[in-house]
Amino acid sequence: MWTVLLLWAATAAATDRGSWGDLHSALLYESADGDLATSQNVYRGLVSSLPTNDPIRAKALYWLARSHWLVGEVSEAREALLEGIRTGACRERCLDLLERIELDAAAIRSTPVQWDFETPQHGLFHPWRYDHKGTMRLGTPDGYSSSALIWSTTIDVRTEDQLVMSFSRPDPAPAELAFTISAFPVEAWIRVFARDEAGRTYTWGGAGMAVPTDDTMSITITLDRMVATDGTGDRLDPSKLVALRLVDTTGFEGDGVGENQIFLDDFSVR
Repeated sequence: MWTVLLLWAATAAATDRGSWGDLHSALLYESADGDLATSQNVYRGLVSSLPTNDPIRAKALYWLARSHWLVGEVSEAREALLEGIRTGACRERCLDLLERIELDAAAIRSTPVQWDFETPQHGLFHPWRYDHKGTMRLGTPDGYSSSALIWSTTIDVRTEDQLVMSFSRPDPAPAELAFTISAFPVEAWIRVFARDEAGRTYTWGGAGMAVPTDDTMSITITLDRMVATDGTGDRLDPSKLVALRLVDTTGFEGDGVGENQIFLDDFSVR
């Protein structure tokens, strides 16, 4: 019996070493030679031959998805990532890449754009890493005559929630962000942040904006007046904008705790 177990362990170890070697070879083809076709064949072979819970299979799914995305095969990339997420073997890394792909697909490439939230065609995302905080959906809040984006969130002390939208060299470059906003049942606090191609972060104003519960507030932000958060005083160049974030800072700046809803409407970048 011990002999059989030792033989099985040796075979498994050899297979494992072989799979790791195949994966590393595929990564080398891709990074050194730019040979995505050969790499994809290796990734597919590993995905089809290894057990569902094998960590090497999870890595192969991720790199297969990434290679599909790099050559513009978005649906194939999504399929591989969803398989990794479904099996649980590649959850966080695959969710990160899937979110990046979806943000890229929905990126604003020309302006102006306007969303009235009557249909699901809009570019706002609730990042998956904030799923524990809340969700977003379309609906008609009390007191509204038409649909709005309903951002349901949970206020916790010293924690935030956020929505994000992406940009891909929009032409013409955007000048303003505008939207209407209200909250219920707790007065919310919102800050808007921008990120440019160099990865620098910019903000509008030195503190959050109080969002009323008894009225709808209109907000207009002049993008080239957003100031870098690194203390340099540099202002955002909107032609290099890659992302805007709406951050619920109520847990830092407000008094309430518990469940809350924030309503967004008439959202435009122009």
